[in-house]
Amino acid sequence: MALPVEVVGNYKPPIESLSKRIERYSPSPELLKILPDYLTQYRKTQAQNFFPGADFVACYSPIDSKIVIVPPWHPLFAEPQITHGSDYASGLFEGGSLEPVIKNGEFVGANLILLEPRLRRMQWSLKNRSLMLPVNPQEFEQVIIDLGSILALTVLFDKNDRPSRAYVRPSIHPGFGRMGITLKPNHEIDSSVIMWNWPSYFSDPEKAYHGRGLTVIATGEQRLFPILGKHASNYGDAGRVGTLAKNLDGDEALFFAPYGIRDGKREYLYGPAGKDEVAKVLKYGVIADGPGEEIIAITDDGKILYPPKDVNRLGGTTLDYIAKRLGPKLGFTFEERPFTLEDFKTGKIIGMAMIGNAVRVAPVGQINIHDPESLELIDQIIIPPPEQIRQLVTQYEAEVSGQVEPSDHSLLTPVDLDGGMTACDDLYTLYQKWFS
Repeated sequence: MALPVEVVGNYKPPIESLSKRIERYSPSPELLKILPDYLTQYRKTQAQNFFPGADFVACYSPIDSKIVIVPPWHPLFAEPQITHGSDYASGLFEGGSLEPVIKNGEFVGANLILLEPRLRRMQWSLKNRSLMLPVNPQEFEQVIIDLGSILALTVLFDKNDRPSRAYVRPSIHPGFGRMGITLKPNHEIDSSVIMWNWPSYFSDPEKAYHGRGLTVIATGEQRLFPILGKHASNYGDAGRVGTLAKNLDGDEALFFAPYGIRDGKREYLYGPAGKDEVAKVLKYGVIADGPGEEIIAITDDGKILYPPKDVNRLGGTTLDYIAKRLGPKLGFTFEERPFTLEDFKTGKIIGMAMIGNAVRVAPVGQINIHDPESLELIDQIIIPPPEQIRQLVTQYEAEVSGQVEPSDHSLLTPVDLDGGMTACDDLYTLYQKWFS
């Protein structure tokens, strides 16, 4: 696909049944003749282990110039080990959720969460990477809905057959092509969507959501550069920081802004300059976010704060929904304002939560502050989750699970369970040899 020429057209979601659309999601007859071999059998075992319920994925086929649906161990879903996307982290992705609706003990439906806001953010991410989807954006949205319909009965139940959330990962990145930091024209662009059962981001969800809350680790890590999209390059170092937090018996980590607030005045801070500067970050540094989450804080007078964008946070769709839709419905006042660890120690802030697609609304119960060199624990802040955060947890869970009306129509996009079952059967027939 030539860059940055955008695919044009007046695509409208088709009105025919999903079973009819399955024909368009089928690869060419030549590709359908491919049979699994020893390597694909190995990849099948790996896929079924790592992505429970993900019997099918959607991916762009450069051979067919369209999105196709195949088993995740099919060669069309494989890529070379060396690509521009992997070596230069030039790709991007989105996170999403598919949530079951259970009423009177019966599985009656499923919804994709905040699909349209997340796809709007994806377009922003694409623009800031000078990338274009290889298909029309509306078509890409439709295949996410269709894949959710097809997989609902396999990805929305855990290994004990209990209804639970599925994670949704749309991904776009440069595929096979020439190397070099700058993308060259006509570089192949890959796109895909995978969904799998992932009930909880945290190993102890009861403690995280209904108990004493998360333990988060602060070592003075900063967001020193603006984040211009949900780009792969933002997450390599975030993974390092998150792993460090878990090695220190934490659930998640904190990032700080490139500035602090000291005696009411803004002060530029640069932790890499040395130990004294890190000490300032840990005392006066403005809190930015987590490795993959936004953060809110509760003030002593009941306001709910979230950091301004100049802390170099991504800008979360879940936070946006809660701050602009769900929270005001509960009567809460939200304000964009910087806050620091010192605000917790002086009692100006009495509570905190992490918010995002994967973590939902997760109360923070404790902040452990560690020396970044020795990793010695040097301070602790205990913050029992206040009632406002408990209410946000309860209301958000009720809305995404379809138990109450959502605060805004943008939250839920329903999938077609009946059509999905028929289409899923058609796909199992089409790829019968890939499941034997």
